[in-house]
Amino acid sequence: MQENLVKSSVSTTWEHCICNGTTVVLLVFACLLEIYSRFIMRVNNTPIPTDSCTALVALERAGYKVNSECRNGYCGACRLKATGTPTYLNDPIGYKQDGEILVCCVDSQSDIDIELP
Repeated sequence: MQENLVKSSVSTTWEHCICNGTTVVLLVFACLLEIYSRFIMRVNNTPIPTDSCTALVALERAGYKVNSECRNGYCGACRLKATGTPTYLNDPIGYKQDGEILVCCVDSQSDIDIELP
């Protein structure tokens, strides 16, 4: 008899969640937010999957070929044009102009759009 009470309680709670429109909307919003948060970095306005890595690594995983040498922001070989707000994992000393980033030391979770030819 106690077992039936537990099942009934769980069933009622689940039905309440399904029937409560606000809960459903919040769950859908949370799922979309989780999906979008993985696609902050874009290449030519196309979102690419990112992880806890540099923008260079995310680009390579997505199949893009990017020049790179030092992978630490010293040489400037990975310099690319970009718009947005890059977050640098370490301070680059390689040469770059305004509107350019060194993808080897930019966090892939940055809100940026990288321009590739």
